[in-house]
Amino acid sequence: MVQPVEGGVARVVTDLVRAQSAAGLRPVVGCPRGGQLADAARAAGAEVHLWRAGRAPEEGRGPGRSP
Repeated sequence: MVQPVEGGVARVVTDLVRAQSAAGLRPVVGCPRGGQLADAARAAGAEVHLWRAGRAPEEGRGPGRSP
């Protein structure tokens, strides 16, 4: 499961999918719509599940507070 769908994260995830597929594994990727990751992971051999993601602070969290 990853939220970033562009740049370095997408590239690393796609490389890992390619390596896992080559090793005979069946990689599965969960990511939001948009960006390059879903298509690239699918092309590299992953089963892709799309999910809706957003960036919002968690309730009760703020500066100086830990989970």
